[in-house]
Amino acid sequence: MKKLLFLLFYFSSLLWKHDGAKVIAQQIQLDNLQKLLLKNEDGSLKELQLLNAIAQVQVNINPNEALVNADKAIALAQKLNNQKELADAYNNKGFILWRKSEYTNANDFLNKALKINTDLSNANGIADNLTNKAEILRRQGETDSAKVLLERALHIYKQTNNESGKGDVFYYLALVNRDLSDFKTMLQLSNKALEIYKLLNDSSKQALAIDVNCAYYYFSAEYEKALIFGNEAKTLSLKNNNQYGLALSYGNLGHVYGELSDFPKAVDNHLKSLKIHEEMGNLERQGQININIGLDYFYIKNFSLALKYTSNGIKQMEMLKINNGQYRMAIVYMGMIYFEIENTKKSFEYTKKAIQLCLAAKDEWPLTDAYHCLGSNYLFLGQYYSAILNFKKALELNEELNSSIVTPEYLLGLSKAISLASDDELLKANIIPSQKDELVFNYLQTALKLGAQTKNNLQLRNILEQLSIFYEKQGDVFNSYKFYRQFIAYKDSIANTDNLNAVALLQIQYDTEKKEQQITLLTKESQLQKTELQKQNTTRNVFIAASLLIALLAGIVFNLYRVKQKANAAIEQAMNHLKTTQEQLIEREKLAGLGQLTADVAKEIEVPVLQINKLASANRMLLQHLSESVADAESLKNNIIEIYKYGKDADVVVKKVLLETRKIQG
Repeated sequence: MKKLLFLLFYFSSLLWKHDGAKVIAQQIQLDNLQKLLLKNEDGSLKELQLLNAIAQVQVNINPNEALVNADKAIALAQKLNNQKELADAYNNKGFILWRKSEYTNANDFLNKALKINTDLSNANGIADNLTNKAEILRRQGETDSAKVLLERALHIYKQTNNESGKGDVFYYLALVNRDLSDFKTMLQLSNKALEIYKLLNDSSKQALAIDVNCAYYYFSAEYEKALIFGNEAKTLSLKNNNQYGLALSYGNLGHVYGELSDFPKAVDNHLKSLKIHEEMGNLERQGQININIGLDYFYIKNFSLALKYTSNGIKQMEMLKINNGQYRMAIVYMGMIYFEIENTKKSFEYTKKAIQLCLAAKDEWPLTDAYHCLGSNYLFLGQYYSAILNFKKALELNEELNSSIVTPEYLLGLSKAISLASDDELLKANIIPSQKDELVFNYLQTALKLGAQTKNNLQLRNILEQLSIFYEKQGDVFNSYKFYRQFIAYKDSIANTDNLNAVALLQIQYDTEKKEQQITLLTKESQLQKTELQKQNTTRNVFIAASLLIALLAGIVFNLYRVKQKANAAIEQAMNHLKTTQEQLIEREKLAGLGQLTADVAKEIEVPVLQINKLASANRMLLQHLSESVADAESLKNNIIEIYKYGKDADVVVKKVLLETRKIQG
């Protein structure tokens, strides 16, 4: 009893004063929670709180198990009629479902939770529900609506001094500002979230905030810093077995390695991320990673695989009806891929669609690439005026975003378009024809400087080639040859890198296919073992069943034998009884017959005896008077004759009786 009271006190002391089991998930490992649950499967409030806590921990490890425990919590809360815990359980299920990209179902459960929390005036519960609903809106591309809900939630958390809640809102607001291309605000908010998570000693959520910092340095083209933050987040997620966080880290590292032109590492990290998201059932993330893998293959000019992965990603996003920044960027990528394979019709189709989507969503980040792709298409078609306009739009937006990631390409495209444009086209674009060479040279020099900063060899190669062509047109053979030699050096280096990348990617592909084959073989072997085990189990079960059947039949036979023995004994006893009864009946019949015979004899000898008795009596009297009369003597004589006669009759009757008696006696 004391131990149970201690556990109850220990568990209760871990409950967050505002929001039930939420802090439990941060302070107790999953196995400890499950051990506590095993001791309390009694339908109690404590079990309900444990189920909610376990569901929150499991969502980062195994969402399917988390969903099972969320459902158990809902059922138990309904049974106990505990509305507060029921709201928590609904909120948990909504959170798990949006992690699995089931946004409609997730919203339904979050709305149920919100209604209960509103009825209970549970401020923190309301804020939790609003935070989760906001993240669904953000994932669906409705960033402005998401921001409004998050600001409402933050206001509530500040009133209730809910530090964990404030940290979550800062984290999700950072993601909103990332989608809005406001990277400075994104970094500020993620650092606020990180500071709170460190105070709460919540390393799982620290990893998520650090991943946002990785994204910031990625967008700022500070790739070495991005790698540091990405690896730090990955280490924390591995330590906590946070599969969701780990998948995010692999994805971000894949982006960074892609920008560093280390495409084997980019593909490897992206494939690791994809595998986790597939296991966790997160369709949206699968779509994003497929798009990123497509981009990796795009940069190494494997356009067939680029098209395959990007198309898969777009289909997955469209299945979820998602129109967010990643989806819009994917549409841009499709335009770029089709441009590279010289399918300008498809390229224009996707690029114009991307521009419409981005303008409607006020999403400027993918818009820069879209204008660049559109400019490249016009350049390819020889429509230099339109090319100049679109390259300029890309540059202007890029400057507004203060990003240098793809600026060299935009400058290179613009310099090509200007160098090839006619005077009329230049004038139409507000460019003085006499200043053409100076503009082209300045754009190429700026591009070369930025390309050296970003260390993008592919961009540098293209810029050096264009500089060589520029000096050749100017008649400057020396500089033309100088840049041409640099161009060749980068070209050879890139060719070697491409070859190495191709070999490395083939190795990754081989390893991946080998692993898949091993998994397939293991699955088949496991299935065969399972089948063989099933056969063995079936054989064993048949043998056991047959043995049981034989034993049962033997028992039945033995029982029948015993029954038969008992029946035979009963029959024998009955026969003996019947025989005895029959003998008794025969004896009785004999006695009855003897009695009847005796009665008949008695009747028959009654007359002779009476007569003998009469005659005897008369003879006695005659003897007294014998001397008195001769007549009396005559009478005596006659009496004696009668006595003899009746005596004979009696003798016959007696003999008859004796004869019948012997017959009866056998």
